[in-house]
Amino acid sequence: MSPISLDAPQYLIYVFIFVFFVAYILSFWLFTRKDLKANTIFDIAFLNIISAVISSRLLGMLLNLETYLERGVGLLPLNETSEGLRLLYQLPWSFFRFNDGNFSYIGIFLGLVIGMLIIYKNSNQKKTVFLLFDKLVLSYAFANLFLLIGLFIHGYAAGELTESILGIRYADGTVRYSIQLIQFSIITIFLVFSGLTWRVFANKQGMLSIIFFLIFSVSELYLRTITANYQPSFYEMLDYHQLIAVVVFFVGLILLIGNILENRTINKSFGGFTRSRSVAEAQFINQDRASRARERAKLNQNIETESSFGKTAGRDRFILSFGDKLRQEADGKDSN
Repeated sequence: MSPISLDAPQYLIYVFIFVFFVAYILSFWLFTRKDLKANTIFDIAFLNIISAVISSRLLGMLLNLETYLERGVGLLPLNETSEGLRLLYQLPWSFFRFNDGNFSYIGIFLGLVIGMLIIYKNSNQKKTVFLLFDKLVLSYAFANLFLLIGLFIHGYAAGELTESILGIRYADGTVRYSIQLIQFSIITIFLVFSGLTWRVFANKQGMLSIIFFLIFSVSELYLRTITANYQPSFYEMLDYHQLIAVVVFFVGLILLIGNILENRTINKSFGGFTRSRSVAEAQFINQDRASRARERAKLNQNIETESSFGKTAGRDRFILSFGDKLRQEADGKDSN
């Protein structure tokens, strides 16, 4: 028998969104506090929340642009409609009408990436950006587990009807794919994989983030096809969520190419540095040997000088003591 999803109140989803941001900010700060010492947890929280909300909201409005265009554009935040006065009803003020629920799930991730890049630009940049990408995706993946639970309970983006064992019975009595539980399983597998291979990828910074980008985009491309009311509007091949997933996929490829090129540059520089260091070390060793040889020669000369001086001083002391003895004997005879 299929599990039954909860018929949760509307406000509960905002609780899970809050938990998501708290979990992400704390985990990202713990991962990067040694790398981003100039950025406090308040800087990280402010930049990430602002960039994530703006990105998620803009993409959510773009995906439902017709609804907002029908309301028109107003210069004032208060508009008069057939239903009476409405606050934040028309563009651009409707951007701040957060209770309409038009936020993009994938836009949150893109916003966090933008926030991380801003933080990196304001840092000392002593660490490579690939290292921060790794820690970003791990923090996001962990925090996203809480968000997916909230979306599942809320019934957001339910899947199409199915009779398979993957179906979940929703509050309306229908059995559908649970997109969130599938995503939850994929992310859990990624986190377990990251924990098991962390030491392997320790010297290959950026590989975990590249793997996550590719998995995230491919899974989003497929899961959209089993979402209820799926309507590919982009050349009748992709919807806008899938289009963003394609962009994320190519970003992952770009990061992969950049990571490979950077590693090659580092290897070449390290090889040249090793060769130059070997020549310098050989010169230093030769100079050190010559210096030590001069010091040994000088030390031997000082020893010989001190030895000859000791012999002369001893002979002089013997002569003086012998003369004193003769004088004492002569004095003794005279007194007799």
